[in-house]
Amino acid sequence: ANGAVGAYQSRLSPGGLAAWGPGYGERVSGKGMGRTYSVEGVSHPRPPALGADSGFGGGVGVLALPGLLALLTAGRLRRRWPVLLCCLGALLGIATAASRTSVIVAVVTLVSFAALSVIAGLRVSRPLAGLMAVVVLAGGVAWVLVAADGSQILRRQESIVNLEPGQEKGGDGKEKHLSEIPRDITHAPFGLGLGVGGSAGGFGGHERVSIENEKVSGGSAYNLLAVEVGAPGLLLWIGLSLSVIVLGVRRLRRIVDPELRIYMVAVLASYVGFTVQGLAGTTLAVTPAGAYIWFVPGVIAYWFAGAGRSAMTRTASAAMTTASGATV
Repeated sequence: ANGAVGAYQSRLSPGGLAAWGPGYGERVSGKGMGRTYSVEGVSHPRPPALGADSGFGGGVGVLALPGLLALLTAGRLRRRWPVLLCCLGALLGIATAASRTSVIVAVVTLVSFAALSVIAGLRVSRPLAGLMAVVVLAGGVAWVLVAADGSQILRRQESIVNLEPGQEKGGDGKEKHLSEIPRDITHAPFGLGLGVGGSAGGFGGHERVSIENEKVSGGSAYNLLAVEVGAPGLLLWIGLSLSVIVLGVRRLRRIVDPELRIYMVAVLASYVGFTVQGLAGTTLAVTPAGAYIWFVPGVIAYWFAGAGRSAMTRTASAAMTTASGATV
């Protein structure tokens, strides 16, 4: 649904999208927060799809892709065409979001899925077949969009690999935000308090907090943490993220059921993608990334360090007993 709505919105002018309601008008042309881009002097909106801000459709697509790949590679699924249709929608959402970050994170997520499949000891043929199906679908989606709306619909994404001389790099601003973290920690080692950065910083008409006469920004998840909870909170968050990934990677092979194993691979792949996205965006303060980043540590803790671990041990013991009985 997000992909279909995003594709329709991408064909509208900024005024056409703003006419959908006051919320859309504020996002498209609001003061200091216009969500548009220009191609050859013509302005285009950055579609919010079914979300509250631009790029939402891309975020949902990135979140859905690993799970859909897991369903494609699971051996017990008889009919795969509904999953392929959902893959098409996810890719459509990513392609029409006009978000370079979504494209990069989608690639990181797919590469993570492939690498984790190998680490988990899964048969490589099925995950590779699923990845190839996604690549073919992505090419088909791009071809259809360009044929229907022209190359301008993918112009922002093209700038990832085709940067013209003098053209501004989108990554420059991201690097600047990350370079501000040492300055923020130096001036406020324990943070400035919750809600002073990100979208909540100017809530209610309050002035944003400034450091060295510059307003603090929540340009990335790590900037937001440094500003609000300081060095201790930033270090705790980095430690939590690394612990979740390492715990999952180390114990994936212990899952006896191959179907459950591929589903856990999908969960971790999306988590890796959103963790990387935190370098370029405030993933902790937006949907769907914010909710998912808090959800996954609970899933990993249950299956690899809690009651689920005991259940996997019992399953393995039962499988060994059954095999021994069959041999006798």
